[in-house]
This record gives sequence, C-alpha cells and structure tokens, in this order.
Amino acid sequence: MAGSEVLEGYCADIEHLLREGSLREAVRLAVALPEICASLESPRLRSSHEDYVRWCQRWLVAAARAWYEHARHDGTVVKNLGKLALR
Repeated sequence: MAGSEVLEGYCADIEHLLREGSLREAVRLAVALPEICASLESPRLRSSHEDYVRWCQRWLVAAARAWYEHARHDGTVVKNLGKLALR
C-alpha cells in the first residue's frame, strides 16, 4: 500500500499533540480519522455512520486487539493509564 504524506502529517500532528499534553485536541483529530478515511474510500467521497463503524471494524479492531495483547504482557497499558491519570 502506498504511503500518503498528508495522512502521515495528520498522524504526526496527533502524536505531537499527545507529546505536548494536548489530549483533548489529539482525541478530536483521532476521532475524525475514520470518517476521513471512510469518505476517501467511498466513490461519493462521503461517509455515513455505518461507513464509519465499518471502517473502524475493518482497520482498528484487529490493530487494537494486537496492541492490547502485546502491551498487556509487558505492563505498558497499566503504566500508560497511570501516567494519564496523574496529569
């Protein structure tokens, strides 16, 4: 799959906001990403609620499960949640 400089920049913006502690802004951008991607996959360049959910199921659920399984074994999830709670 070819890379996208725009998408990479968008994700870099989210990462930057997280590093800076701007969680609300990072979440706002992250939540918009499935709608953007689902719209780009559509010939109409629009997405519905169903398209959003379908995109998340296709791309995010498996990735989240894999991340969680890996993170759970080395304690990363608990450590990161603890750091977040202390902010």
